[in-house]
Amino acid sequence: MMRLLLSRRIGNLVGFLVCAGMLGFGYYLQFVVGLEPCPLCIIQRILLFAVGVAFLVAALHHPAGRLAAGLYGGVVASIAAIAPRSRGGTCGCSTCRRTNAPHAAPRSTICSRLSAQSRG
Repeated sequence: MMRLLLSRRIGNLVGFLVCAGMLGFGYYLQFVVGLEPCPLCIIQRILLFAVGVAFLVAALHHPAGRLAAGLYGGVVASIAAIAPRSRGGTCGCSTCRRTNAPHAAPRSTICSRLSAQSRG
């Protein structure tokens, strides 16, 4: 039983499920709650999808040797290293710079802040 819990295949499947869950939550926030993603969020979703695919391929292939498992680990780590890092809660796009607020607010809130700043 303990060997099953420590299996590489199980670990890779868990990694894939975590990636799928994070993507699903992001789409829930976008389409159900109404939060608009910023450009940084879009890039992170693409890279998270790539990491999830790498985990899924590693789980389905289930490499037996340490070399092949290390190669899959290197692929996942290199894709994850590309992921951009957030700067103080904002992505640095023009909307974030103008409003000084991250995109994690409903679009109407961002638009109202923009219109309030343009008036005053």
